[in-house]
Amino acid sequence: MSGPAIFFFVVLATQFCFTVALTLVVARRFPSRAQTYRFVAPAAVPILLFLIVSISYVRGLQQQGVPADSVSTGPVAEFFFAYAILWLIGVILASMVIRWTQR
Repeated sequence: MSGPAIFFFVVLATQFCFTVALTLVVARRFPSRAQTYRFVAPAAVPILLFLIVSISYVRGLQQQGVPADSVSTGPVAEFFFAYAILWLIGVILASMVIRWTQR
């Protein structure tokens, strides 16, 4: 398996575990807040990863000596869209967990 594929599965597993755990805790202890946490819980992992990747990208370009005015934000936008999709997957997963706990 290639490095990017391994990274993808690790991120997906992290998103799955964190979203399920937090949504279960909130849905059982605070059922009225569960609908709000459906959108909040899946956002933690993508936001953290987006910040790490963006900072690493900019620092890597600075270490290579690339001038700041010639830095392209194209790769950062691609990261943003990828992590937005990861967030949507988390929202769907959290919705499934909330429905499961309400039954």
